[in-house]
Amino acid sequence: MYKKRGVMNKCGQLQITFKMMFSIILIIAFVAVAIYAIVLFLNINRCVSVGTLKTDLQHDVDISWNSPETDNFPFEAKLSDSVEYVCFIDYDTGGRGTDADKYDSFERLKGTNENPNNVMFWPIESVCAELKAFKIEHLNIGEITLLHNPYCIPNRDGEVSMILSKDFRSTLVEIR
Repeated sequence: MYKKRGVMNKCGQLQITFKMMFSIILIIAFVAVAIYAIVLFLNINRCVSVGTLKTDLQHDVDISWNSPETDNFPFEAKLSDSVEYVCFIDYDTGGRGTDADKYDSFERLKGTNENPNNVMFWPIESVCAELKAFKIEHLNIGEITLLHNPYCIPNRDGEVSMILSKDFRSTLVEIR
């Protein structure tokens, strides 16, 4: 048989060895594990920032509550940018004010009737499940939410700022 000039022999098989395929599969697996680890660490960071806010806020409220009078004690905390608001809510009264639309969403995070949660985050999905809602002791939640229930404080550039105050006639701490 004669071969024609300029015609190539076509091969119907892909010329990749087993080692090459195994290496490609390993590279894909390592990249997938690395992406998963990065996402996991970012989620842990969100939980840590909310947990730190909870601990620090309770600590500062306790200091204000134990003092005879606290006038404009500043509180600042860093939060993930995924959290838009830190909200204080009173379940003994209905929703009212500028953030009243959030009241119904927070209703399912109330907790027990004897010990209802009074701090939540908006949007609710922005924090880890264990810290979506919790209770801060010694807060005058009725005064805090008198005009706006829930009373929401915005997260500006990853930082939440509020003022803790306690009048000498009061037994509980207010947040402004």
